[in-house]
Amino acid sequence: MAEPDRMPLPDFVVAGERRSGTSGLSALLAQHPGIFMHPKRDRGYFVDDEARKGPEAKAGWDRTHSVEDYAAFFADAGAETGKIIGEKSADYLFWRPAHERLNQYLPEAKFIITLRNPVERAWSHYWNEVGKGRERLSFETALTAEQDRKQRDAYAHNHLSYVARGFYDESLTHFFEHISRDRVLVTTLESLISDPETVLPEICRFLGADPRFRFPEARGKHNPNWTMTPKPWAERGSIARIASGYGLVTEKVVKALVKDRDRRRRLIGTLKSPFFSLATKRKISRRTRAELEDLYKPHIAALESLLDRRFAEWTFSEAGD
Repeated sequence: MAEPDRMPLPDFVVAGERRSGTSGLSALLAQHPGIFMHPKRDRGYFVDDEARKGPEAKAGWDRTHSVEDYAAFFADAGAETGKIIGEKSADYLFWRPAHERLNQYLPEAKFIITLRNPVERAWSHYWNEVGKGRERLSFETALTAEQDRKQRDAYAHNHLSYVARGFYDESLTHFFEHISRDRVLVTTLESLISDPETVLPEICRFLGADPRFRFPEARGKHNPNWTMTPKPWAERGSIARIASGYGLVTEKVVKALVKDRDRRRRLIGTLKSPFFSLATKRKISRRTRAELEDLYKPHIAALESLLDRRFAEWTFSEAGD
């Protein structure tokens, strides 16, 4: 619990992984009257600037970051003393240099790690990057290119690591080298969706918040993947040009008029639906899915050994986003 006489540093961090429910969980925790959740998601303060923004942002992390600057992030947002203070940045688990920095700045903070079936996570992550304009390759080509991209620069390593982000055993092993396990709670997107009445009180008890609070939107869906692609009949010829122009104009107008991100995405999705459909309604090819499943099986086994628990909710069957 935050003390009134200290800087408003967080008591806990929702620390990862991407496309694994971190946004949904943080939105739910923000409803709790005893919790202050920073409204800005994924600032990634402990991730190197060049990894978040690109090579042009290169600078030594220690020279450009400080505890005072980090505390101001919460004070400026109106973090209330007397409440449990938290933030959410989904890249902290995967970005290894962040682990030591987190422990240095927040030596007593707790961490919540949300994971997801790694095949579904990679598929959702890919389409999210397509929607942000960072990915132009096909899914299979992007997977083949991943290792070379990671070695090329920190920006690609951070944003385009679809496969490597699913090696949860490796990320958590490194995380535990800097942060003791008793300060970490690991949960899954699947369990949060299927059984929020059990998972949310467990998280509240871990944080020291009242576990009896009933979250009004516990079974709602937060931060779905809004990337859209042309419908098959709108992919060729003059129709494709019309659809592309309509989509670009729609996004530009809505972004100028609607400031709330979630409302903006919903409205864009509705307006673009005559020509476009959600990309995640597409399916991974059977061959690619089978290859990913074979790749991840030993990593899931290692994760279960590391945490001494089963991940039975990760059945390798086709699923939507």
